[in-house]
Amino acid sequence: LSILTAAAGTALVTDDVLAQQCYQNQNQCFAFAPRPEAVGPDDRLATDALQLRSNQLKITGDIRLRLRAAETPGDEPYNANDQQATRARIQFDFQANEKVRAFAEINYSETWAGSGSYSDAQAGPANSPNFNGVSQAYFETDDVLGFGEKLRVGRSDYFLANGYILGSCDFLQRPATFTGAWLSRNFGGHEFEVFVLDDYGPLQSTNDGTRYWGATAKIKICNRNEQTEAAADAEKTEDAEVAEPAGGLLESIRPYILKGTHDGFVESMDTWWGIEGNGTLPADIKWNAEFAHRVRAMNEDISAFRVRVRRNFELFNGVFDGASLVYTESEGALHINPGDFNSAGLLHQYGGAWRSDLTTTQLGLEFNPVYDINLDFNLLHLNRRDASPQQGEYEFDVLASAQLPSGVWATAAYGIDDERRQVAYVQMQVFF
Repeated sequence: LSILTAAAGTALVTDDVLAQQCYQNQNQCFAFAPRPEAVGPDDRLATDALQLRSNQLKITGDIRLRLRAAETPGDEPYNANDQQATRARIQFDFQANEKVRAFAEINYSETWAGSGSYSDAQAGPANSPNFNGVSQAYFETDDVLGFGEKLRVGRSDYFLANGYILGSCDFLQRPATFTGAWLSRNFGGHEFEVFVLDDYGPLQSTNDGTRYWGATAKIKICNRNEQTEAAADAEKTEDAEVAEPAGGLLESIRPYILKGTHDGFVESMDTWWGIEGNGTLPADIKWNAEFAHRVRAMNEDISAFRVRVRRNFELFNGVFDGASLVYTESEGALHINPGDFNSAGLLHQYGGAWRSDLTTTQLGLEFNPVYDINLDFNLLHLNRRDASPQQGEYEFDVLASAQLPSGVWATAAYGIDDERRQVAYVQMQVFF
């Protein structure tokens, strides 16, 4: 009797185990997979029949240590926390075939004992909510439908225009990620894209998230490089009319629109639209400018713009590399989740250039003195016009960076304003 009971028990367990196989009893297992006949008669799992291969796998990443020290006079408001944070990223880039690519990224963040919180790297005990997980995961296709289209689906970094409204702040080494779908196509050299996304990715901590749809385009007006090449080709054929370049005053424009769908935890029905352009002025001065407008459903509309001009000099044997002038103005907060650190100074007192009723004027000087050291000096005038307190009118920033002989990238930065608020950064980073 005991032998029969044991045998019966074994049969029951075996049937139960077999029932867990994907195609035992013809169930679907809540999965899209090959048909049962494609799997075979031996009850293998469906994944055994898939051809999981990659023509190319590239693994990259970086590890970074950043130390922040700040000092503020006792009567001046400013977040003066000292912070020490370590971060790392590992990226897996799979080229499955000539038309399909898959990408995944894992992030790690941690503050040192005694450090202040640093975005998603939270100070405190070991169970603090630091971010350690999958930050990006998407697949990308190229012309799989035969219409010349490109499609990206999943969780991905994304910038809208210059990132002042919606973007990924790589300064934190945990860029904001957006889950959605992006569909683009090239028409005669002009790029057009439509998308739907939400800003409730795993790395966001400032908002509950809502869904948006939008469209962008990059319309080529005049490309100086192409014209120069065309002129050289025409000169070979002695075609004087074509040999004269058009000048490239306006090389491209990038219009965009972004609209809340009233879906998600945050009920947004606001609309953002804008246009960005760039080109080359006489004397080889590069320029770019952007205007943006936010139509708010429950409040007055907000507008902002930004203009930047830069010229490369390479004077004194390349020691003086170039100079730039930037002017920004915003009537209020246009941002959703911006990637705009340092757009209004290293002290980051106002968040960013388009996060408040703020005007900035910024003069930048770029040097390469010795040993491939890059030096950037920035002088900013900041004018805050709303009810919030003005925290300094002038700020001076300096950044020095170089790749050490070991391959480690080292950066040091210092900022101070006219009310003696100070901040300093030291960073070491290894790319692999």
